[in-house]
Amino acid sequence: MEKQIQNPYMVPAAIVVAGLLVAGAVVYNGGSGGVNLAGNGGANNVAPAEGGLLATPAQAAEAVGLDKSDFEKCVSEERGADKVSSNLQEGLDAGIGGTPTSVLVTASGKQYFMVGALPVDLLNAYIDAAIEDDTAALTELNTQYGIPDANNVPALGDGDHVRGSVDAPVTLIEYSDLECPFCKSFHPQVQQALAGYGNQLSWVYRHFPLDFHPSARPLAEGSECAAQLGGNDKFWEYVDYVFSS
Repeated sequence: MEKQIQNPYMVPAAIVVAGLLVAGAVVYNGGSGGVNLAGNGGANNVAPAEGGLLATPAQAAEAVGLDKSDFEKCVSEERGADKVSSNLQEGLDAGIGGTPTSVLVTASGKQYFMVGALPVDLLNAYIDAAIEDDTAALTELNTQYGIPDANNVPALGDGDHVRGSVDAPVTLIEYSDLECPFCKSFHPQVQQALAGYGNQLSWVYRHFPLDFHPSARPLAEGSECAAQLGGNDKFWEYVDYVFSS
């Protein structure tokens, strides 16, 4: 997990998580050579090795078949800026301190946080408990790997980018950064979970660009232009391309 280090609202959440995570819990980063130790809230992580040059917004737009001039116009007019800022602020208001941070929403509307790129077994444990709406299990997981005292994030809305069935009983809302290596490693794990759980799970992507990632915000705003020009499918194609590059 990568922490937002320039905003004072983020420190308390990281400290809470650091004090509560069980000893020895390790969050794998997709086999890239580094580890994200869950017990330190993401501090002092060894970042996964870079797999290649990060895609630019223009390259991602071209790769997913968007019209070049339309995309450039959208970006120059900053049409995606408000959406990115709104997602970031709602994450800050909830106490989110880094990426990836995900929120599982059960059928009863309860929210449980997951901090970092949790390994597959823990991700599945969260989802299984959420499907059963098992409050005890989810509370325990949230205490160990989440943000126990977090404020709720906004519920699913018309402007959200959703993958999977909107009628699914469980929704995973991910706050992510398109330049974050831990987000990159977590992305295929959620793709796999979505395929495995079928209509029981939906996935929502929200933006949380970190201050120290110079490409994160331009990429995020570019993804919103992809959505405006090509709809929900183009948004997800754009995000998939960036994380696979």
